[in-house]
Amino acid sequence: MTSRSLRIMHVITPHRFGGAEHVLAHLAAAQIARGHSVQIVIPPRLDEFRSYLADLGVPVITAPIAGKLNLLAPSRLVALAHDLGTELFHSHLSSASMHCSRAGRRSGIPVIAHIQALSSPRWYRNADLVLVCSKAVEQHVRRRGLTGVPLRVLYDGIPLTDPSSLRAPDEVREHLGIPRGAPIIGSVAALIPRKGHTYLLEAVSLLSHRWPDLHVVFVGGGPLMAQLCQQAENLGIADRCRILGWRDDKMDLVRSFTVVAVPSVAVDGFSMTALEAAQFGIPAVASDWPGIDEAVLDGVTGLLVPPGDAEALAEALNRLLSDEVLRCRLGEQARQRVLADLTINHMAEILDGVYLDLLRH
Repeated sequence: MTSRSLRIMHVITPHRFGGAEHVLAHLAAAQIARGHSVQIVIPPRLDEFRSYLADLGVPVITAPIAGKLNLLAPSRLVALAHDLGTELFHSHLSSASMHCSRAGRRSGIPVIAHIQALSSPRWYRNADLVLVCSKAVEQHVRRRGLTGVPLRVLYDGIPLTDPSSLRAPDEVREHLGIPRGAPIIGSVAALIPRKGHTYLLEAVSLLSHRWPDLHVVFVGGGPLMAQLCQQAENLGIADRCRILGWRDDKMDLVRSFTVVAVPSVAVDGFSMTALEAAQFGIPAVASDWPGIDEAVLDGVTGLLVPPGDAEALAEALNRLLSDEVLRCRLGEQARQRVLADLTINHMAEILDGVYLDLLRH
């Protein structure tokens, strides 16, 4: 419980149910558990997100606030805030941040705008405080002219999963048709070009002779699914690939991985996949991009490789697969870092102080 219960309105305007929405859902649940009164305002037609929030016990309000040309959105937010006695707007994504900034000016309610990707700073200039998910995002928005507003880095946290609630890794392997004890390289990401799945398949192909029982598991859907299946066929590794789409049992699958791969070929704000695996002591091999290099510490919690380099990716994966002592050491260091600093409860605790400081000033 916090020292003071706050009335917080989170506002988010997504097009889909993705990473930022997952983080917000669990953050709101953690804030409710800490004694705060929390509402999340979202646009209509986000049924999956609304259902997910309901399952977590998070109150959600649907309102027509989507779109940057929506001139009525700020007034609607002011009216909702008045009815609920809101003390603070916490916005997520660009349209929500623009509308909340205008609503804040009209109502006198402080606004925190949260940036969780490489967004344009123009939508966040009128907030009272800007939070960013990594130093990489901070540098991005500063270089593009975000000045005159306080800015703070706040790493996203993950909800911890109780391993006893999950199926045993050997049971997961049996379900997937993977031999017991076979090493698994896992990836959890949308199947889109910038996530670099093609390079991971090439790396697995390069490793296939050294590791005849090696398998790769892709969790995530997207437009490249058919293309990746065809690439696996062309490389002669289709029998060792499992391209599963999005799964409700994602954490069961993650826990069964030997190593998690984050082979992105474009800058990411952060990497939640690496953190989710780390809680189980699973190290990552990831692209050496700003943002990702804050989620995966090279030589400490995993290994970093040049983006788009299948040979370097294969070599780093082979290093961890071959050296169990190194793999376990990096995995345990990754686990300890997550438990200490990168849980959703830790994120909520830090935000308590951020909120109270803003309200005092």
